[in-house]
This record gives sequence, structure tokens and C-alpha cells, in this order.
Amino acid sequence: MSRNPDKTIISIEYLKVYYRTSRGYVKAVDDVSFQVKKGLSLGVAGESGCGKSTLGRALIRLLPSNALVEGRIFLEGVDILRLTEEEFRGLRWKKISYVPQASQNSLNPIMTVYQHFVDTAQSHGIEDKAEIMKKAQELLSLVGLDPQSVMNRFPHELSGGMRQRAVIALALMFNPDVVILDEPTTAIDPLVQRYILDTLKEIKNKTASTIIIISHDIGALLELTERMAIMYAGKIVEHSRTDVLTSTPSHPYTDALVRSTLMLSRDVESVKPIYGLPPSLLNPPPGCRFHPRCPYTMDICRREEPPLVEMDKDHFVACWLYMKR
Repeated sequence: MSRNPDKTIISIEYLKVYYRTSRGYVKAVDDVSFQVKKGLSLGVAGESGCGKSTLGRALIRLLPSNALVEGRIFLEGVDILRLTEEEFRGLRWKKISYVPQASQNSLNPIMTVYQHFVDTAQSHGIEDKAEIMKKAQELLSLVGLDPQSVMNRFPHELSGGMRQRAVIALALMFNPDVVILDEPTTAIDPLVQRYILDTLKEIKNKTASTIIIISHDIGALLELTERMAIMYAGKIVEHSRTDVLTSTPSHPYTDALVRSTLMLSRDVESVKPIYGLPPSLLNPPPGCRFHPRCPYTMDICRREEPPLVEMDKDHFVACWLYMKR
């Protein structure tokens, strides 16, 4: 396994993803910029509806037809938003792969696990059945499944956690440089969540892939990621090392999000809810989008949107509390 944390593999510049609806434009991702280093693991966290899944789907170009996209997404220097669909199809799965939310339900019910591997391989020009079989066995073993037991079984014959791990194995078929996992521990019971977390740790330790995990589960991201980006109402509000964000968060929203999460290192009594509701992305509030819920709101917070600035080395925050005015 080779890692080069000094090299940028993904660079997102001024990305906007708006959904056209009958009521107006939903600003799911609104002017987002940040970089992801090669070989490292990044968590993207935030409440439901903050835009984090849209961000992940934008990286793999799997947005619905009503999505309007502006900005740039560079994958190892190539702006993938400027590629044709045919050109990007050559990169999808080989350079960048995606495990969707509730992926355990995304397998074709009339195909065996092995047939899924064959179908994926053949769609990228690989016909050698022996090669496909060998790769499938390696990957199923990597994610903690017995190849002989699951290879010829249909999805309905597997548990939800087994199906989840099979989809993760498929996403690793071509040793992609980047693997995006959207809510990999959602909608499965706690015991299976533990298996999935252990599987992701194994992948992290045994591959050179850059892993991006999208989740509302701060505790899981603390175990799995080296850096974390916090999203609120379509914006990145803080971006730094995971241990920094979970131990000494700077943005009031990050602080509230961490305090609302039950962790082994914290007493149950210290867990506090985040008061109020996230704003509508159809008509977000002016200024800082968190200001209606923030205990430190100032006049400028209501008027002007704070830029994302580097507060300390590799620690970026968008909050007027830290701005020199």
C-alpha cells in the first residue's frame, strides 16, 4: 500500500448543485471548495438534508436530470465536469467508485453475487471468467465474506449486512483511486454496523484508495477517517483533522453536532440536542446560514456570509467569531 498525503487527488472549486423544482431552486450544494489528499480518508458530516449526499453524487456524476451543476471538480488534474458521459464512463469504477446509500438494496435481485462481478467486469471490457472469479474471491474475502458460501447466492438469500459488504466489494473491483461511501452504516442494526466498520477499517489498511465517507454518524467517522468536512445547509463550515474537530471544534455548528453525538468517551448526560431546525434550501437565510440556531449570533452574522478561511494550519472555518474585522 502506497500513500502520498502531500498530493491532492480531488480538488473541488466553487461547486454549486441546484435542483430545479416547481417551487424554485433547491441549493443543495452552494459554492463549495476544498481538497482531498491522496491515500487519506475523509468524512463528510452533517444533519440530514445538508447536501452531503448530493456532494458525493456530484463527484461520481450520478445526479438526477433536474440538477444544475456549476464549478469544477478535478480528479488528478482532470476536470470531470468537462468530460463527456462516454469519457467519464471510462473513469467511473476504475478511477472513482461509489457505494450508494442503502446500497444493500441496490443489487439486481435476479443475479447471483458472482454474476454481478461478471456484469461489472464485462462492462469495462474484461471477459476472462477465470480472472473475474479470482478477483471476486479476493474482494469478497477482503470484506469478510466467504466466497464459496455467497458467490452463487442471490441477494435475497443474504442478510442486509452481507449485501452491503458485497456491494463494497464490487466498488473495489478495479482498485479505484477514490471510493465514496454514502451512509454505509445507516439502516442496519448495531451489530451489523460493527461488521461494516471493521470491514471499512480493513479496506483502509489494505488498499491505497482515498476513501470518502458521507455520514451523520460522527462516532463512525472518528473511527474511520483522518480528516472531516462539516456541512450545513449546502455549505462547508469547518474542515480539519478528525481528531481536532471532535475534540476541540471551532464552528458553533460543529460543536453542537459533536455534543449531540453519543460517544464512548463522553457521559450520556453530556449529550445535548441541537435546538431548532435546519433552514430550507429553497430559501436559506441571509448571512451565515446557521445564525438562526447559533448562540453566538452577531449583527454581521445576519447580514454577511462568512468565508471559509484557514484559522490554523490545515484547519478551515467559516465563522465571524474568528474573523478580523
